[in-house]
Amino acid sequence: MGRYRWVLARKAEGFPTSMCCGVAKVSRQAFYEWRAGHAAGPTRREAAEAALVAEIGEIHAASGGAYGSPRVTAELRSRGHRVNPKRVARLMRAHRIAGIRPRRPKRTTTPARSAPKLPDLVGRRFAPGRPDRAWVSDITYVRTGDGWLYLAVVLDLGSRRLLGYAMSERIDTRLVQDALEGVCCRCRWRAG
Repeated sequence: MGRYRWVLARKAEGFPTSMCCGVAKVSRQAFYEWRAGHAAGPTRREAAEAALVAEIGEIHAASGGAYGSPRVTAELRSRGHRVNPKRVARLMRAHRIAGIRPRRPKRTTTPARSAPKLPDLVGRRFAPGRPDRAWVSDITYVRTGDGWLYLAVVLDLGSRRLLGYAMSERIDTRLVQDALEGVCCRCRWRAG
């Protein structure tokens, strides 16, 4: 709340104007000038800015909420407005109008340049007919309250059964090894 509005509110409560102006550290003359301008309504500039904000909101809504200030500025210019991109960005920020920012994909693996390309042993045959003929593995990541966790799983294509898994805060070779070791331990336990 601004000082003049505070003085106006205290005056409405019945306090003397001079005392309120003294507390707010504004002159009575400045308060009365502000009140006269405030009572007269918005200035031409304020009205033009309100109309511009309404048009910005209209453009933003028509884009499905996707347009940010650069695209809104371009659309305003195509409609004949002479606007500065900084002004549009400031007005959008002040009125909490924001475009959608697409997330950049999270790159989880970077292959070694010297490593040879590995052959596809499954060959898109995802129904081998019976269990224990083809195993496949994959890695995914899960966002938690403490950060990212990486999950490696080993599946049997014939039975669609989960054979082993491992979780880690790091995505490295050890994660896949742990998942495969879990399968080996389980197989030895079943055999023994």
